[in-house]
Amino acid sequence: MTNLPSTEIERHKAAIVRYDISRPVKLALEAGLLPPGSSFFDYGCGHGGDMERLSAQGFQVAGWDPYFKPTGAKVVSDVVNLGYVLNVIENTKERLQALREAWDLTKRVMIVSAQ
Repeated sequence: MTNLPSTEIERHKAAIVRYDISRPVKLALEAGLLPPGSSFFDYGCGHGGDMERLSAQGFQVAGWDPYFKPTGAKVVSDVVNLGYVLNVIENTKERLQALREAWDLTKRVMIVSAQ
């Protein structure tokens, strides 16, 4: 059996620069799952578009991303967004760890979305 060279997956390249709130967060707003005054934590925030737009609407926001915001504090919040994160983690143990960590930060609602 041939040993294949290890390939480093550049997950950060999956982060999209958004010009509007992401679809999962928009749906949470429309469904009333993110009422005014809620705290919002974006686990794997990428470029931070959802945080920027929700902050402008008066929400308390925080975020963390291993590439774009590695020093961001992981904050317990009313709503935690785990948007399009799990689908870029190829290791199942690491994927489960991210899911559990996001859940542990959640007070009321966790938004999970993947492609």
